[in-house]
Amino acid sequence: MIPVLQQELQKESRWPLHLAIDSYLSYKQQEGLRESSVRCLARRLRGFLPAECDVKSVDVQLAQALYQAESLRRTSRGPLSAATHRAVLRNTRELWRWLQQQGLCNDNPWQQVRPVGRIQSGKSQLRHQEVKRLEQQLFSDAQSGQEGALALLLQLYTGLRSSELLGLTVRDVERIDTESLTLVWIERGKTKHARRSVVVFAPVAALLHRHCAMRPGEQRVFAAARTKQPQPGYLYKRLAAYCQKLKLPHCCPHALRGLYATLAIDGGAPSHAVAKALGHGSFAITAKHYASPSAVLSAQFRSLAAALHGSEALSIVQSLSQAERELLRKLLGSCS
Repeated sequence: MIPVLQQELQKESRWPLHLAIDSYLSYKQQEGLRESSVRCLARRLRGFLPAECDVKSVDVQLAQALYQAESLRRTSRGPLSAATHRAVLRNTRELWRWLQQQGLCNDNPWQQVRPVGRIQSGKSQLRHQEVKRLEQQLFSDAQSGQEGALALLLQLYTGLRSSELLGLTVRDVERIDTESLTLVWIERGKTKHARRSVVVFAPVAALLHRHCAMRPGEQRVFAAARTKQPQPGYLYKRLAAYCQKLKLPHCCPHALRGLYATLAIDGGAPSHAVAKALGHGSFAITAKHYASPSAVLSAQFRSLAAALHGSEALSIVQSLSQAERELLRKLLGSCS
């Protein structure tokens, strides 16, 4: 019915935004966008764009006024973050690009709207000693059979997204006896790079196999008794409780992905391998949003030392003052 309706509306030269949004969401569903992502996209677009306004009547002035109002909007938690209203603008631009492809509008006024505010990249991470305390408590509780502790422990050691971890089935946990390895397979995720397998640390793998023993392959690894896959809040609440119990700074489960990247790079793991393990297409995303700047800088120093003089040069680099390190970082950036 949608193509017929589009033709009729084109004849009348009127295309209300609420119908444009419905048609666009149907297209995104057909393209394979996850149901939860479609709902989020619908909520953003319908909450931002005036439903009865004609697509062709939206010009640059109206687009700028709508975005300015959105950027100043307040909720019960306070003003919107820059990341939130910038995401709305990005989604609206994509909607208009699709409308152009369908021949429903001639130009994209949203491309001329300049986003405001500064996005805070990354999440606050725990320090090394704090991580050790958290890891010891998670191991202790996971060994006693606490499922939530095992889920957080697995996230800490694999860097999986919360949705990926909570969507794991027993079949996705594979033991390779010939290599003494355990892999978790991610078949579907946020982007096309999400499909991957990640090696699990042997002690964590032993707890994971014990948890999955004698269970059907199609059953979810975590929260199997629930009819639907739990939301990320399942992990958020449990991690918050651990932070409170251990008197640690509050952090969210997504920060465990950043912590995974930071510790892996600090340990000398190749940057491309860390990016692949996290399901990223390039290390640039990992460096900007996940790994701490100091870890990325240390990795650059190690690469420089290995390239110039081998491992002996690393001690020289580590002995540099903060000012000297900053100068070397700038030189590395100018040469890249």
